[in-house]
Amino acid sequence: MSIQLTSESRSILEATLFSAVSHISNLNLSLDDGSYPVIPAVTLWVMEKSEPSLMSDVDERGLRDHLMQLLEEYRRLDEHALSPRKRLWYDNIALHHNERAPFRLEFHEIAEAFYQSGFVATDLFREIFDATADDLFNHFEEGNVIEWGDPEPASSTGTKAGLESESVPVFDHYKAYWDADQYPKDLEPLDFAVKLLVDDLGRMDDGRHEDFWTTVDSSVVVSWLERERSTLHGILTERNCIDRLHNIVVSYVASQCEVEHWWASLGYPLRYSMRQHADSREVVSLIAAVLEVNDVIDRIGPEEVYDMFCRRHVLPNVTRVAPLRETISSTGKRCRVERAR
Repeated sequence: MSIQLTSESRSILEATLFSAVSHISNLNLSLDDGSYPVIPAVTLWVMEKSEPSLMSDVDERGLRDHLMQLLEEYRRLDEHALSPRKRLWYDNIALHHNERAPFRLEFHEIAEAFYQSGFVATDLFREIFDATADDLFNHFEEGNVIEWGDPEPASSTGTKAGLESESVPVFDHYKAYWDADQYPKDLEPLDFAVKLLVDDLGRMDDGRHEDFWTTVDSSVVVSWLERERSTLHGILTERNCIDRLHNIVVSYVASQCEVEHWWASLGYPLRYSMRQHADSREVVSLIAAVLEVNDVIDRIGPEEVYDMFCRRHVLPNVTRVAPLRETISSTGKRCRVERAR
């Protein structure tokens, strides 16, 4: 049975669904490959920040519940359309099941899933989706002219070139991160060595190179200590701690490689929106939503991804004076440490 809505309310829902799917499509295009999962709560947050007038119309007419229903049904449609390709992909690469399937949905596949596959939907969704299908098809076609993985230079803020805004972000994540905690005093030589090395890596992880951690050679990192801190290196050698130091650095770099993967998987449109419009609590919550839908939140903490987001969140004209750095101690406990002056 069709839901009774005024023509004006129906038009608002059509515009809102089109906007929501457009944002989802843009997130898809921000990835080198694969499909961005549809996360209604994240999509709604992005729309509230990027389409305030439209969302005001939604709320004034009491349409938010209808909108959430539409977003949830679109999530199910996207999942329904993607499932056959995912099954085919994983059936053929059983030995590489951890790889992300390197494809994204075309709109004709979503439309076929909607019109031809017996997808179960409410009358409201069928009516609104059908009314926006042609415009959505055109939007997807415009997006397809972008080559997957086409490199774009990252700016010093860790966002794609051309996305800079003159508006002042509501929260300075960079400053809040570096101002957070003081590092423990009287560190043992091994802990202090780890602090120095990870601190140096942290200074380089500023967002200019989005795959920074995959380029780090742990042996080269440890050899820096021998060249630049020979006395400390000598103490560690006498205590037979060099192998332990190397293992700690290897472990830390490996963990950051995985964090870097999920930082990238947020998509630069979401990262940019969070940079402009979200405080730390909101960012962690949004990151958690992305990790949860990807079933990795038990392995990767949202705070770890947030830490990288902060490091790569350099605002224009920021003066870097004795910032705080994150490291990992010899016991594996994460702490923040101050850069050696």
